[in-house]
Amino acid sequence: MEIDKDLLIRVSPIVGVTPADIVICCVRIKVVKKTKKTKRALLATEYCVYLLEKMSNNKKINVTHKFKWSDLKEVELRSRSMFILYHQNGKIKVLHSGAVYLLKLIVNHIKHIILPHELPKFTIKPQIINDLPHLNDAFMRMFRYQVRCVLNQKLPTYLMKSLRKSINYSELNIQKLPASALQYIDVILSCLQVEPGICSIVLPKTTKTFWTKLATVLQYNTTIRTLVSSDSIDSSIKKTCEAIASNKNSNLHEFAFIDNEITEKQLHLLAPLLTASNATSIYFERAFKADVMEAFITNPSYTSCFKRIQSLTLKSIPGLKIKSLFKKLKNMKALSLIDCNVNVVKILKYISNLTYTSICIIGGTAKVSPEVNFDPNSKLNPNLASLTFSDIKWDSSNTFIAAWRIFMTCQSDNFTLILNNEKVPDWKTALDAIGGSGTSKLDSFSWDNNQLDESMLPFFTRSTNLRNLSILGSLTASNVSETSRVLAKMPKLKILVVDGNENKLNASSIIFLREFAASKSIEKLSFRSHNFGDVGMNELATFLVKNTSLQDISFDDNKITKPETYIRFFENVMNRGPPLKFVWPESELREMRKNKLLKMTDINHMKECYDVILNGNESVEVTDEILDIGVDNDIFDNDIYQDVNDLIDYTDNDNDPKENYQISNDAATENATTENDYNDDDNDGPFSVLSKDESGPFSVPDAKTSTDKKNIQKAVFENVEWHMDLPEIEEFNDQQLFNQVFGRYSLSALCERLKNSQKV
Repeated sequence: MEIDKDLLIRVSPIVGVTPADIVICCVRIKVVKKTKKTKRALLATEYCVYLLEKMSNNKKINVTHKFKWSDLKEVELRSRSMFILYHQNGKIKVLHSGAVYLLKLIVNHIKHIILPHELPKFTIKPQIINDLPHLNDAFMRMFRYQVRCVLNQKLPTYLMKSLRKSINYSELNIQKLPASALQYIDVILSCLQVEPGICSIVLPKTTKTFWTKLATVLQYNTTIRTLVSSDSIDSSIKKTCEAIASNKNSNLHEFAFIDNEITEKQLHLLAPLLTASNATSIYFERAFKADVMEAFITNPSYTSCFKRIQSLTLKSIPGLKIKSLFKKLKNMKALSLIDCNVNVVKILKYISNLTYTSICIIGGTAKVSPEVNFDPNSKLNPNLASLTFSDIKWDSSNTFIAAWRIFMTCQSDNFTLILNNEKVPDWKTALDAIGGSGTSKLDSFSWDNNQLDESMLPFFTRSTNLRNLSILGSLTASNVSETSRVLAKMPKLKILVVDGNENKLNASSIIFLREFAASKSIEKLSFRSHNFGDVGMNELATFLVKNTSLQDISFDDNKITKPETYIRFFENVMNRGPPLKFVWPESELREMRKNKLLKMTDINHMKECYDVILNGNESVEVTDEILDIGVDNDIFDNDIYQDVNDLIDYTDNDNDPKENYQISNDAATENATTENDYNDDDNDGPFSVLSKDESGPFSVPDAKTSTDKKNIQKAVFENVEWHMDLPEIEEFNDQQLFNQVFGRYSLSALCERLKNSQKV
């Protein structure tokens, strides 16, 4: 056993182990000195290694060796029962029956707190240490070690709390951290190496630049893929270029430049950075003016910068010369122009000859003039797989219809068309024209925040291969009945986003749920922000029990006010049979718990039901019969339902057969939730890996008396588990659903993250 509990309790006060310290191992060993073997105790914490001995005279325990992990020079495995730790002041020969196992624990910890080029020498067979698991708390371990043992400073607890939450995402935005983060910027950047899950870094805009600090990190970093910078371009960027060029294993190929105020004279400094990194994706937001961009793409000196560029995004740069842009950047795959005030008619004029696979225009105009007009023979290039024209101000419905005809000439299989937030003067004329069209090439279609009526519905029917559809904010009480009936009959529709925004269905949500329950193909549904309340939640349960083809659903932000609504929902949906994935309503239940509306026994009961729902209830036989889940609607009294009695009497076709299906059982599960999770507003919820005080798996409080020791034993060792064994919880939300629907149209992961008004 790597932890001798009794021994740890005895030695902790001697060496000063605190409750927040992680203990790697604490065992009785034998130390070899020449031919003599002496009994000792080995204690390894996250910061130091201690060798202790018991004095024969007074039974007092003394520390004979102590060194920090960064003082370690070499680790050697001499045999299955002996390893040697070489440090600055000598070496320790450790004899133990579990030497290999202890060494694995030690090496794995070292690899997660020390930078690769600073690691000690490992004289160990590769097969022993090559497959060591990644530690979930690697970033925080390294941060704590570097601050405590390298900088010799106290741990910044407030910053650490913020960091702990921020590192759960693939992008670390330093600007969102407390101001004290700038004092530890070197440590934060270096810690990225041990956390491969973080592949993007957003640097804050300050009076000083970070190019020199980045150079130090980029000499060895292999995890950063995307860099977002607001730094001015000065001579210090040369060091960054040299660092990237010297690092053959660098993965940094995507850059975003925001508010950098780049001038034409500074382009000669920027170009080497893009060349050295073999940049494949670039994002410029207010980084320069249109004339600087023109000089950048037309100057022969900078041609090499764009050889490998596959994706270019320009945001808030008005006055771009579209013809020059297309002429000079022929070999790219994806182009995105966001809020650049371009005339999309010019785009459509050249679109037949463009070989891009993705074009994304967000924000602009569509104005026909004698100089700028449609080519009647224009067709979409066969290479074009994704087209986005969103938030466009059309000068007339005829202009929109002319553009729509070009959209319908798509030749690529699995084509994606995104038309959101359109501003069309005469919607009725436009919708009539759309309804008379359709294409079997269309795979994904987004029509968010646009008008929708019955005249457009034939378009959905004619688009026979449409699998992914988003009509967020487009459903209303007047169109929901016929629209949901048509959508339910679409044989290949797999993913549907019908969230509300300013337009909410409210009580009419029941109509959608009853009509759309007949769908036999739907697998993922997002039905958020409609304020359907407690009565709608009851109808949602009926819908989920009836529609067994559905695998994922998102339904948060719908004003559920009564705890019994949630309890009844979980109890009823547990009986649907096939697995169903949705996010545990953490914030809602925590608020109810805080207001003393829920008991902990109720929450635990719902958690049990939730686990059954996620994994599927094999005891339920799925039949064609609609199940009566027996909910008394009289218990609900939400004020928004003025006409709810009429809606409850609404009937639908009960004879639609259901599809049986199998999906892999990889749904997110979670650890047991304690009462404190719902009492503490600062708690990260049941999915948290670390506690608020960053306590490690073997943290030990101070023990002063024998009674304290017994209490410590009970508290510390009752539920011990390794960080590496904790399950990773897969999150699911509406943005994730949208990405699954329309992921292919994104110019890059970088563009997708930043184009929706991300501010740095």
